Amino acid sequence: MKYSVVIPVFNSASILEELNERLINTLQKESNSFEIVYVDDDSTDESWDTLLRLKEKHEHELKLVRLAKNYGQHSATFCGLKFTTGSFIITIDDDLQNAPEDISLLIKKQQETKAELVYGIGKKQHSKFRKAASAAWKQSSKTMEKGLGEGSSFRLFSGELKDKMVMHQQSIIFLDELLFWYTGNIQFVEVPHYPRKDGRSGYTPLRLLKFIIKLTFNYSTVPLKLMTIFGAVLSFCSFLLGMWFLIRKLFFDVSVPGFTATIVAILFSTSIILIGIGIIGKYLSNIMKLLNNRPSFSIQETKL
Repeated sequence: MKYSVVIPVFNSASILEELNERLINTLQKESNSFEIVYVDDDSTDESWDTLLRLKEKHEHELKLVRLAKNYGQHSATFCGLKFTTGSFIITIDDDLQNAPEDISLLIKKQQETKAELVYGIGKKQHSKFRKAASAAWKQSSKTMEKGLGEGSSFRLFSGELKDKMVMHQQSIIFLDELLFWYTGNIQFVEVPHYPRKDGRSGYTPLRLLKFIIKLTFNYSTVPLKLMTIFGAVLSFCSFLLGMWFLIRKLFFDVSVPGFTATIVAILFSTSIILIGIGIIGKYLSNIMKLLNNRPSFSIQETKL
């Protein structure tokens, strides 16, 4: 098998037929050996029924997986990877914001550079809040974690890279961080990014915020680093302030105000300590979840 395409599906019944037709037409031009893996992330519309109809029409080209509940885009894609057999894996969303025809650009870039991973990057048609949140995460990852700082759900990577990724047992999956962990041979190609074809994104502001928090505590040590930096700065400032009061008392015989300053200092220091304990507790909670070896998804049904 030359190419495997993995598509997480959530409430996209109205555009699945168009997506599938365009995908097959594009892949047939690239190779006569391909497969498409659709992973229904517990859609509440007719997406699964639509996929079953497409499976009847394209029995040998399509593989269908239905998850037991909604696990999110990255976990659904990760699930689909386990059913792929291609030498190269392509991931693309179900909303047609990336054109299936642009898969050819990824393939061409890989053939030219022999990269293990190729991202299709474009100016995304998302809300201002989502763009800001995404930019903040990428910049913090790049600056403080020496991460990639860039990524996209429209990507192509080698089957060897996929084999390494699927060995992971974390319950919280973020594909771009996993990919970056295993390879530095990465290339980018500019692709158009179109408005969503139909429906609304599953990433509401609240859900996106929760997702970013999960990523931060599962794939980043930024909170611990910030806590350390802030603690060091606060300690230095407290030392200088203490020296100032001591000098005033010893050399200038100036009475040092006691009660108010002491209470404020205690309350402020205590709040910082509690925040620090909370951050450490969150990391310990994630370690416990990892030790429990809880899977990132559960499959309800397959049609292979």
